[in-house]
Amino acid sequence: MREEKLSPGKIGAEVLAQIANERMSGILIWTLGAKRNQILFEYGRAIALHKPSNELSTEREDVLEVLKEFIISVKGRYLFREQRPKERQHLEIDTFDEILVSMIKGFPEAQLEQFWVERASMEVSPGPRFKRVSQAIRESGGAEVQHFKASKMIGDMVIKFNPEQQKALCACLVLGAFEGGGAALSAGATALRLKSQQKSAEKKREAEEAKKPKRQFTAKEKALIKQIEDMHTSMQEQTHYQILGIGSDATDIMIREAYFRAARRWHTDRFAGLNLGDEIHEKVEDIFQTLSESHELLQDHEKRKEYDIIIERQAQGLPTDPADVLEAEAIFRRAQGMVRRGQVAPAEPLLRKAVELNRSDAEFWAYLGFCVYALKGQSGLREAREILVKSLKINKKCEAGYEFLGRVAASQKEYVDARKLLAKALDINPQNVDAQRELRLMSMREEKELSKNNPKKGLTGMFKSVLKR
Repeated sequence: MREEKLSPGKIGAEVLAQIANERMSGILIWTLGAKRNQILFEYGRAIALHKPSNELSTEREDVLEVLKEFIISVKGRYLFREQRPKERQHLEIDTFDEILVSMIKGFPEAQLEQFWVERASMEVSPGPRFKRVSQAIRESGGAEVQHFKASKMIGDMVIKFNPEQQKALCACLVLGAFEGGGAALSAGATALRLKSQQKSAEKKREAEEAKKPKRQFTAKEKALIKQIEDMHTSMQEQTHYQILGIGSDATDIMIREAYFRAARRWHTDRFAGLNLGDEIHEKVEDIFQTLSESHELLQDHEKRKEYDIIIERQAQGLPTDPADVLEAEAIFRRAQGMVRRGQVAPAEPLLRKAVELNRSDAEFWAYLGFCVYALKGQSGLREAREILVKSLKINKKCEAGYEFLGRVAASQKEYVDARKLLAKALDINPQNVDAQRELRLMSMREEKELSKNNPKKGLTGMFKSVLKR
């Protein structure tokens, strides 16, 4: 093997694949600038490394480090000197495996485009190794490369692939999964070449622009540029009202007048004759477009109403995605019905999902707290009460929060607290039948316990009721 240059058209992985395929023995010399590494091979397997210091290393990690670097390299020169094998001890390094893993996990995305430009016009078809290689790629965490029957142009395939699929295709190509390789012209190849040429031309233009001496701005121009940049930056964090410099209670006339004032100041025509640089002129266009969008939205009464709700919820730290709010509400309604029917087990995960989507609804938390207590009993008492108290912190008039705290207190025989909490729930909603029922049940339990603890008093009471007849 004569000395050759690595490039996007001949990467290190292809050199190693040839060495492994032909089970070659000898020394691979790789020169990169002043650095020179020599890897010893026997029967296509790396067994030792001559470091730049001429020190011989048989440490597996030392050899692997250089091998992996060489696999994805497109720079430097290489030469393979064949030698008779000396039957040295192997390091258990599988060249094919290292190529495969390095290609699908370590191949830089920045090199992909040039790699394919060099091979875009190749016509290939799956060969005998395709099934084995593609399976090995999948098992190593790479993307799947689908089998195909007729020959295809590399360019036509790559143009439709994402970077992960392209890396898997690289590995297939390097490891001999395809047959063919003859050159032909395809639409994909042309597109890849055109894209590469455009990028090269763009880089060239950028380099030429960088070489040009930068224009010196006057003090007045610098002040204007600063105004533009400050305005552009401040708009990113402002509401539509703030962008136009008005309050949220502004009338249609006030909105229109504010827009016309701002438009006169920031209209692109006003800056057209000034040589402030492309970037500054683009920012002026952004400013004017944002002003127009703010005016358009606030003049539309329906859109403005929706927007007002959004900024109000943002100020309170509440969710603003209508889809999340609606989904949370729908889930809660299902769970609420289950709880009222006594089906707390299937309701609990639904309530947790509703809370996850909208953490600002007090009623969601109240029902979740009650479910926790109903499912866990005494072991979940503290958690349940913390959740129920949280619901009342979110909304002091959360009827369900008071009701469920009262019911939990009643089950703990804390009757004084229970009455106060249930009374609070009834103050908010006098029609709350569950709170009314809980108060009646609590009175019955108290009477029963009183009768049990003082049977004489209970008997006298019975005689009194008889005598009253």
